[in-house]
Parts: sequence; structure tokens; C-alpha cells
Amino acid sequence: MVIGAQLDIHIFLKSTLFLVVGGYLLARSTGKIFGAMLGGIIARAKPEVTKNAGMALFTQGGVAVGLALSISHNIARAVPGDGETIGIFVMNVVAATTFVVQLIGPAFVKLAVFRSGENNKDINREDVINALKVKDVMQTDFIPVSANASLPQIISAIKEEGTFHSPVVNARGEHIGSISLNALKEALYEEELKDLLLAEDIAIPDVYHVTQDRPLYEAMDILEERYIDYLPVFEDESSHKVVGLLEHPHLIQVLNRKVLEGQIQQ
Repeated sequence: MVIGAQLDIHIFLKSTLFLVVGGYLLARSTGKIFGAMLGGIIARAKPEVTKNAGMALFTQGGVAVGLALSISHNIARAVPGDGETIGIFVMNVVAATTFVVQLIGPAFVKLAVFRSGENNKDINREDVINALKVKDVMQTDFIPVSANASLPQIISAIKEEGTFHSPVVNARGEHIGSISLNALKEALYEEELKDLLLAEDIAIPDVYHVTQDRPLYEAMDILEERYIDYLPVFEDESSHKVVGLLEHPHLIQVLNRKVLEGQIQQ
């Protein structure tokens, strides 16, 4: 606002201002381009980045304006008489160049990003989720528990698999429910019945499931909107054969790893 209040519109009509502004822009832009190239060479950046980084540095803003104001005040004090006029001229030059580079700067930043191949590198978890299907991340290292398995057999199977849930299947291999660690702990407290309980007695029917070919974002929506941490994965909608598991904690680890891998590959 201070600089704006001191701008002199009559100075903008003088050809001298245009020459100074043109020379300033040329010298400033050239210095940034070659300075960025030198920095890229020293840092051993990719050639595409080295050649285009300078174009992303054309914009200028508050720092240049603040320095111009400081210089103007110093000149006014150091040069009696014409100092104030020179100071105002300096501020007008900086204001004009700032106006120009703020107009063209964003376009050159975009051009530099695209020419250096640095666009589309902001890979996040949503990008990974939208690109994957359930079968790409489901856990397949499990063995379904038979419906007539005893409690010791269930415990042994869960220990071996290292999962928090185990799908239970009937004699035809069809899914009838799942056993979670919490359900298993509750069963162990039943001292009188624990030797009689079978997997089908402990298994809890799964209200939700997904098929292996469904988009991963649909499975994530079910897990997060229904506040559940597990989904059995079926081969297809017409089959009750379990081919995988989706456990929310494990799924988050897999997604984080894939995001990191994608960022490294870029």
C-alpha cells in the first residue's frame, strides 16, 4: 500500500522507464536461468530439470517490493534534492517489473514443470486406491478353517497364518462366517464348553463381503463407512469360495508401501 500510494503515473509514460524495465527484466531473467542451470549441474540434477528450472523462478513479490522501498528511503536521505525523485523512480521500476512477472510467472512455472517431466508426481493414497482392485492387495496366505475344527485346531491355524481373522467353510468349501481373535478369546473363557466347541459354533456370519475383481475403493468405503476392520473376499458373486482376506491394518500398510514405491519410481 505504501508503494502504491507513491506511484507516479506520469513516470509510466516515459520511454526511459520502459528501457529500464526491459533491461531489468532481461538481466534478472538471464541471471535466474543460468544460475539455476549452474545449480542443477553442481547438484547433478536431471538434464530436464537443469535446463528448465530457471523458468520457474521468474515471479517476484514482497521481498523485491520491500527492498525497493528501503532503497528509495536510503537514496532520499543520501542524495538531497533529487534523492526523492530517484527513489520514486526505483519504486516505479520495481512495481512495473513485479506486475509483468506476476502475469507471466505462473505460466512459465507450469511450462517448466511439464518440460522437466515433474508433473503428476504428487502420488497419494487415494491415487493408489483408485488404481487397484481388491485382488491386488488382498491377503492370500491363509487356510480356511473347517466348520468342524476343534478349538485347539482353530488356535493352531490362526497362529500359523498370523492374521486377526480366519474364514470358516463348510464341507462344500462355502464360506459360512469368520472367527476373530476376540471371539476366540471369549470362547476360551467358557471352561465347561471349550472342549466341545467347534468352529461353526464360534464363527460369526459376515454381513459384508467383496469379490476379488471389485475396485479397491469400494472395499475401502465399506471398511471405513461401516467401521469394520475385516472383509472376506469371494471369488465372484455367484460363489461363496473365499480366495482372500482384507484386514484394515494390513491393508493400510500395503497402501503406504505402494505410495512410497510409486513416489520413488517417479
